Amino acid sequence: MAALGLSCSGTDVPPAPVDDTAEVEVPELLRLRWIESHPDMGLEQALAGTYWALGSLGAALPASEDPIEVVDADVGEVWLTLDLEALGLEPAAEAAMWEAVAPVAASDEHELLGGVDLGRLLARTVYEPWHYYAITGACPDLAEWEAVRAPEEPLSFELSESALTGEERVIRLPASDVGVPELRYQVGQADHVAREVVGLMANGRQRFAVYDEDGLLAPATPVEHPAGAPGRCMWCHEGRIMGTFAQEDTGEGLSTEEFLATIAAHQETLDAWRDDLDTHMDLAAEKEVHVWGELLVESFLHPTPARVAVEWGWPEAELIAFAEERGATFEEHTEYGDHGPVLVRSEVDGWLESHYDEIQAGSSGRLPPLDDFDVLEVVVDSRVLDPGVAVLAGGPDLVGDCGP
Repeated sequence: MAALGLSCSGTDVPPAPVDDTAEVEVPELLRLRWIESHPDMGLEQALAGTYWALGSLGAALPASEDPIEVVDADVGEVWLTLDLEALGLEPAAEAAMWEAVAPVAASDEHELLGGVDLGRLLARTVYEPWHYYAITGACPDLAEWEAVRAPEEPLSFELSESALTGEERVIRLPASDVGVPELRYQVGQADHVAREVVGLMANGRQRFAVYDEDGLLAPATPVEHPAGAPGRCMWCHEGRIMGTFAQEDTGEGLSTEEFLATIAAHQETLDAWRDDLDTHMDLAAEKEVHVWGELLVESFLHPTPARVAVEWGWPEAELIAFAEERGATFEEHTEYGDHGPVLVRSEVDGWLESHYDEIQAGSSGRLPPLDDFDVLEVVVDSRVLDPGVAVLAGGPDLVGDCGP
């Protein structure tokens, strides 16, 4: 993202959302499955990454609760339960979380295979923009955000060239001596195509949102502004407000030195506040847990053949031959190149639906015999989302008033 991170919008009318949020009773404990996918991430790291990812939704994750429990394990996989009521979400956020999770609980994967992939759960909540907005309490339009959350008498800084968009951008921010509740920011371009905003939630984590040229909440920036969906904002700005950089002063607003000093003061205020939080989130080791939280989703959306082989209970060589016969899209991950050639989740899910009998027959009893199998759809990528063509779960009607 740009200097402060976030973005998302589009002027095209997006496709109708997927209607899969019918009234479903969510079980007290959601059954989940973690597949080992990276040599540097064992179960301990996966759990820390899961707590970090859930914290992105505003979950307080109090240390006095145990929302995640390990119930079973096998070679390369672990079965877990998640207690939604133990996440420490605000009431409105918990209601929105239950609505997001209802299709997950009703899916064939949860009901017939014994548990949903942890990556799929996070893809359906943290990385589904409308559910993310509803759970984190995004304001439905920019006018309301400015009325409720905009800094009083904001300072301004002109970024002469964004590292992400290559454009001039203006950042509006509070003075250096404000408290944590006032740590709120707005970023935008001169053409008003999008306005990105970021603020703090009660659990010490940032929340991100973007508004389009009409001031309406949007799921992602238009393609020509590559800041992307909220998930891409988290990519750079989950832990720290922003990094350092150098530029010539523009003569308008704060100088670069004054801006960086203000941000440093804000970060110091934020860090001191976080130090007092009693939570399962490892806020002190944010860089590492941020990566682990990402890997849970990235290794699911862009799985290695070895990972899919574990999912299916197949030998890896047979899985690769199966995929090649069906013209699989083998690609290199743009960020985690050490994964080697990876598959595309939408294709893997499609094979499960169209070739389930064959996949089940080769699973050595790992998968149960079924007449048919429906896969719960997820976003195709956690970073990139074209709002003109993306099919998302839910829509703007999920978002209520500004959250706390």
